[in-house]
Amino acid sequence: MRHDEIEDRPVHATKADFGSLLKKGLGRAAIRLQEDPDDMDLNAQFLRARTEDLAFDRQCEESRVPYLFKLVRMTGQAGIYRAALEARLKAANPADAIGNIAQVFGILCRLAAADGADQSLLRNFVLTTEDRKLAMACAWELVRLQGIDALLACVERLRPEIAAEPWLVASMAHELEERDGASAAAGALEQARRTDVEFDRLMGLAEAETKSVEKPTAASEYAVLKAKVEQGTCKFFPRAWVVGASESEIQRVAEDLLAEADETRAMAYLTAFRSRPFPGDPTRLFLLLRSANRRVDYRAADALALIHHPAIRSFSLQLIAQGQPDLGTRLHRRSYRDRDLVLVRTQLDRLAPDADAYDGVGLSALSLIKNITEPQGEARAILLHLYENEPCSLCRGTAVDLLVAMNGIPNWISQEGRYDAEPSIAERFAAGC
Repeated sequence: MRHDEIEDRPVHATKADFGSLLKKGLGRAAIRLQEDPDDMDLNAQFLRARTEDLAFDRQCEESRVPYLFKLVRMTGQAGIYRAALEARLKAANPADAIGNIAQVFGILCRLAAADGADQSLLRNFVLTTEDRKLAMACAWELVRLQGIDALLACVERLRPEIAAEPWLVASMAHELEERDGASAAAGALEQARRTDVEFDRLMGLAEAETKSVEKPTAASEYAVLKAKVEQGTCKFFPRAWVVGASESEIQRVAEDLLAEADETRAMAYLTAFRSRPFPGDPTRLFLLLRSANRRVDYRAADALALIHHPAIRSFSLQLIAQGQPDLGTRLHRRSYRDRDLVLVRTQLDRLAPDADAYDGVGLSALSLIKNITEPQGEARAILLHLYENEPCSLCRGTAVDLLVAMNGIPNWISQEGRYDAEPSIAERFAAGC
């Protein structure tokens, strides 16, 4: 879809659109399902979305459980959907992706809380499933559903995992606080600690972990950090160290990076250049964008994106011409020139939506739009295009924020945004903003 076709886009979605809308978590899918909740084709697509975690980037996107639960309720057929989801949960096996089953479990928990349905299947699943990782993935939803009793049962079941990573019990305690309120949760936890010595010990470990703030490593201790990188125990440079390091120390990091043949260690060294510019000639980093590891490529590109240099701009255009628009546009963030948004728009139009490359160019577009003063019409058209096509819901939320800032939200986004999978979008438009 071209940019100039988006402005008057109707809220209505066709059956052909529906699966893609669900995958991205757009609110238009909710409106379409509400219009025809009995349509068999729509229901087949909706079943897939309920039983398969379709989020593009699970590390940064919110769970789709609240979004899908909202859609189930909108159909008025919660009982039918519950039966299908319960059957899927009972049929879970080790070959299933944990995220898929955890999503099914989460929707069932929300339905049980809303409708007062029997909860024994859900509790028994967490406390008896042989897949302990799956039990852990579902524990938070069970705590949200059943409170302190479920929390203590989950801690008992998952004690070895929690002893190894005490933050897990702290996270469950936070879920309890979200459910019951800070005061009630604190009282319940205190009572449990008085009567359960092991639970008190695990909570103490979590508290100690929270309170222990690592002191920034002095710049003179770079040798210690380097040794940890070489041993594989340091995956990133602490930001406090990077900010406080001397120019000579940063230069040493740069030289060690360029001499490093191991990609995992190179990734660790590159983290130093998220907070400090790479020193000296930035073209020395260009070779890292030719690695076989895409993660190294992106991290090196992000380091170069902090630097304004004519050679970086030339290299970015070269990468775009060679069919690597996601890497190339990343380098434009500090080497921007007037009308570069036209270049970014051209790349978006050439790329298939829902793809990694589209997301990469989209991130660059968002970064440029935040920091430029070009005519808003061009920027707004790109933001609308990203709203429609960006596979990451978190990035869609950023696009909406920028549209709001320029008073560029069309009416159809205001309507469908209330049902979006991205919480910031749904909350904004539910409040009438």
